[in-house]
Amino acid sequence: MKGTLEHFNFVHGSHDYKWVRDLIDTFPKVELFNFTQKLMVEMLELIISMQGGTNQIRICYRDFRPLNNLFFFVAMPSDVSPLSL
Repeated sequence: MKGTLEHFNFVHGSHDYKWVRDLIDTFPKVELFNFTQKLMVEMLELIISMQGGTNQIRICYRDFRPLNNLFFFVAMPSDVSPLSL
């Protein structure tokens, strides 16, 4: 995970650094340890891009082979109800 944090080049201890570290800490551990660094960076970039109230819903998926698992990640603004979709 250190390489993932270093990718973003945030100052150690800054709010952005802590935010990304907290995102990593709250990811489900099974998925987290099956991600490549590239995929983890892509997912975090998606989350970061939602910052600032862009009012967009984004869906990302990955096919984990040979694990035969699909992973869906949905990012949406907090004021959007999943029931309204």
